[in-house]
Amino acid sequence: MEDVLIDIEQWLRAGVGWAGPALAIAALLESLVVVGAVVPATPVLVAIGGVMAAGHAPPTLLAWAAAGAFAGNWTSFELGAAARRRNLRLPSRLGDQVGQVTEGLFARYGPAAIIVGRFLGPAASVAPFAAGWSAMRRSRFLLANAATCILWPSVMASLGYFGVEAILAL
Repeated sequence: MEDVLIDIEQWLRAGVGWAGPALAIAALLESLVVVGAVVPATPVLVAIGGVMAAGHAPPTLLAWAAAGAFAGNWTSFELGAAARRRNLRLPSRLGDQVGQVTEGLFARYGPAAIIVGRFLGPAASVAPFAAGWSAMRRSRFLLANAATCILWPSVMASLGYFGVEAILAL
């Protein structure tokens, strides 16, 4: 574990000028529907939290991650809304029931579904698209997106931070 932290620390030191923008791009890509399934920024945030515990990464990196995630989520939402306007349907094997359940989920839970979805792995990139496709109001989505993009990097980095603190305490 210590070797991994040293490697990440060296990477951050070598590229301090571009670490923030690189993290923003990774968070943006992780937040895009479909692309998010193959671009994981969450483990990087956990590792950065560990490096922050050692005092070698600035907390401003979390703001970069939040900005990237916000842009990616909003893009996915708008793609979902555009799909709805074009009357695109889900693949027939999924059936109309999935569409009805999705619309019901966002009608009933709206912002909470966005916030919880961010922490559920692959759902993080699908939830904003589904919200747009389900005709969730843009204002409700943007509020939930802002809250999510503040919580997500903070929570993920905290896991790494306190994990390293616990390991160092042993």
